[in-house]
Amino acid sequence: MPEPKLKFEPDYPVYPGMLLQEIMEDNNLTVEEVAANISCTRGTVEGILTGKVELLPFLAERLADLSKIDKDTWLRMEQSYRASIHKGT
Repeated sequence: MPEPKLKFEPDYPVYPGMLLQEIMEDNNLTVEEVAANISCTRGTVEGILTGKVELLPFLAERLADLSKIDKDTWLRMEQSYRASIHKGT
C-alpha cells in the first residue's frame, strides 16, 4: 500500500534557507562545503540560510544539483517568501 503524501502548509513564510538548513543537517554539510558545491561564497550561503539573500535562478539551479530538489521548487519557495514579506506577513 503506498504511503500517503503529506502536505506541508505552514502558516508562516518559508524561505529556501530553511529547506537548505535541513538538507545540510541531513547530509552533515557545512556552510563551506555547500559554498564549494554551488560555487559561491560562504557569505552567500549564510545569506540564503537567513533569508537575507534572494535566491536567483542560477543559484536555484546549483541547489537543485546539490539537493535533487528541482530548480522550480526552489524558485517558487523564494518567490512566495519574498511576496509574503512584501505584504508584511
